Amino acid sequence: MKKRIALLLASVMAVSSMTVIPAAADEERPTISFFDKNSGIKAFDDRIAEELMNRTGVNIDLISPTGDPAEKLSLMLAGQDYPDIILMDRSSDIVNKYIEAGALVM
Repeated sequence: MKKRIALLLASVMAVSSMTVIPAAADEERPTISFFDKNSGIKAFDDRIAEELMNRTGVNIDLISPTGDPAEKLSLMLAGQDYPDIILMDRSSDIVNKYIEAGALVM
């Protein structure tokens, strides 16, 4: 009896180790939002971007300014709606505003 149980458990473990788990759908992958003041209206969807996202398993959501980048940065600060990563000029006054608001990790 013990041999049968051991054989059954070993069979279940062997079968479960061969089970293929499908890749996670895009909705299940973590997403990093990234504001780049220099991106203009360019989308982050070229082959390099796709390869980067596939290799890391992380979706990257590029937020591009549609007008003046400084205005977009001010709107994000006023609304406390920050992306995960922000690319801005260090010499700009907006950096000090983000520091004062506690919205910038240094």
